[in-house]
Amino acid sequence: MNRFVEVVLKNWDQLHTLADRLIFSVFRGQADSSWPLSTSLERYLDQAEDFTEDTAYCEHLMLDQIKRKSQLYMSSMPAPDDDVEWLAILQHHGCPTRLLDFSWSPYVATYFAVIEGHNDAALWALDWRIPRDRLAARFNVQYHTGAKDEVDRRHVALANRFVGFREPSHKSAAVIPFEPQRLTERMSRQKGLFVMPSRGDWPFMKNLWAAYGAKATSSQSLAPLAISDVLNINFFSDKYCPYVLKIILPADLRAAAIRNLSQMNITAETLFGGLDGFAKSLAQTVILT
Repeated sequence: MNRFVEVVLKNWDQLHTLADRLIFSVFRGQADSSWPLSTSLERYLDQAEDFTEDTAYCEHLMLDQIKRKSQLYMSSMPAPDDDVEWLAILQHHGCPTRLLDFSWSPYVATYFAVIEGHNDAALWALDWRIPRDRLAARFNVQYHTGAKDEVDRRHVALANRFVGFREPSHKSAAVIPFEPQRLTERMSRQKGLFVMPSRGDWPFMKNLWAAYGAKATSSQSLAPLAISDVLNINFFSDKYCPYVLKIILPADLRAAAIRNLSQMNITAETLFGGLDGFAKSLAQTVILT
């Protein structure tokens, strides 16, 4: 069976059934199902036609600036050489980086897929076991206990090897899932984590395919599969479980999804907090439902 598949939902209950089974996945929602997975830095540089520097140098300059000026805006800062933690801060405050936001919750990710836009949306589910095991084999990452905090620390340390000019990233393409050591309130509310491509000079999708042992190409296609076939997969077995599953949520399911998410108390108020989150949530809880 193909390990890279996409499926079209027919109703909300099917998503609920899949969510109960995708316990080894991390999730990202996107408002348009035609969009690939791409980082904000990747998208930004694609639009900056006059920018001629490579990605690594661009990233180096942004890190240099935040480290030099952080004392103007922050009272507590990461260690100077912990570039991944600095990237997490930049990402949180709107700077384009190579970190891609994911969530441990399929429902939180679905919120970001359906809350804006009018086209078919997509919920991406990535099985985190395969990249973790391949990272251990390819980069000699030692998981002594397998506890989540230990895995995060080792993945942050590994990710730091591929930021800036420490180690040539062209040697190995991969994706590295991790939670930063300094979780923001927003990340905590959204059950968030990052997935970072090791090769910043490659599109995220090429890194993703390489992470799962597939041919590294930006045009790798997903095999369409009927929802009935997907629901029959044993997601607890490595033998049958898809590595990458793209779940398409048709536009006509958007209203039902928003209504059900509101009933689950997944709104901007709970995901963002503060008066801004509450005010933004009123469009969902008053108008859309």
